[in-house]
Amino acid sequence: MLCTTTNHVWKHFHENPLSHSEAHYLMTIYETENAHASDLVKALDVSAPTVSQALKTLVKKGWITQHPDKHFTLTENATQVAQQIIKNKAMMMDFFVNFLGVDKAIADADSCKIEHLLSPETGEALEAWLKQMRSEKKAGGLPVLS
Repeated sequence: MLCTTTNHVWKHFHENPLSHSEAHYLMTIYETENAHASDLVKALDVSAPTVSQALKTLVKKGWITQHPDKHFTLTENATQVAQQIIKNKAMMMDFFVNFLGVDKAIADADSCKIEHLLSPETGEALEAWLKQMRSEKKAGGLPVLS
């Protein structure tokens, strides 16, 4: 059954400013100082032409900057986005594994699917909830797996 308030959200999924693969490029560039195309080929296990095209797209969209020595860095906005995606991934992994008891491999795959799609509001709410649950665990309340 579709929710009456969100039954058209899926139609706008493609309007997300950052695709799944673009999110992984940003995270990889963030984690690799002075990233060159060859670094991304290796880290993402994709072909050089694929990386070249993705980098052109990311430069055009204003997510990354290409420097004269051919290395790439994130723009300020992209740095913030990459940090949030990494944080979202970590929070979802924590939630899936330690609170739901999901196998780490499955939790990793599922969190990867949605890490860049989580709204800031949901991310903040999840962070607050996890913090509260950890606090309750320390106080002898809720059991947390791990």
